[in-house]
Amino acid sequence: MKKAILVFTILYSIFFVISCFISGIFRIGFFMVIPFLCCVLICFYLKKSIVSQALKLIFSLVFIFYFGIMVFIFLNSKSDYLTYKEDCLIVLGCGLKGKNLSQSLKERLDKALEYIDKNKNAIIVVSGGQGENELITEALAMQRYLVEKGVEEKRIVMEDRSTSTYENFKYSKNILDSIFKGNYSCVFVTNSFHLYRASKIGEIVGLDVLKLRAKTSPYSLIDNYFREVLAVIKLWILKR
Repeated sequence: MKKAILVFTILYSIFFVISCFISGIFRIGFFMVIPFLCCVLICFYLKKSIVSQALKLIFSLVFIFYFGIMVFIFLNSKSDYLTYKEDCLIVLGCGLKGKNLSQSLKERLDKALEYIDKNKNAIIVVSGGQGENELITEALAMQRYLVEKGVEEKRIVMEDRSTSTYENFKYSKNILDSIFKGNYSCVFVTNSFHLYRASKIGEIVGLDVLKLRAKTSPYSLIDNYFREVLAVIKLWILKR
């Protein structure tokens, strides 16, 4: 067992370095796993005592709890039934690399393009402000990508102030309320790992939205789901 965990930790660390190199982003979710695995290894190499047994039990319970939430998030990452007659589509922002789209954001936009192709009348809200190490707002980067792919610029509304999922929905709702002046149907698109939390935040903000799932690249699955567990726990506690 000890050798298996040791080999897995080494292989995982190599995978972490390669992933950072390929994506050009320091993947904090991946990095968070490494200290945890090291702590598990230390527990196994400690001499048998009450303390070592207690530590093994604690880490086992933490792993079960964490893995359980991951499974819960995964099971709640399905798209809703869409009519493709909804009034608007919200594309939730994600990180940029300078002016360039991150892989996750590109996946969201590509899924949005599939939806737009089936719904020619929906207003498109691209939602995302400018974070650290970003040279432009996420909204502007998204607008440029959609226009390059043939989407009419007049159909796209930019929400470029938000810095969190909560603000994505809050500010997008303000824009949509001012446009429609009444009831409207809406769908949002985000990656599979983010779908559950985003839908709950949409409800908290008071926006009745349907879910549209974009894929998540295999190399970033562990990273994103590992981080998302902490974000979901925060949502359950703080309600935002």
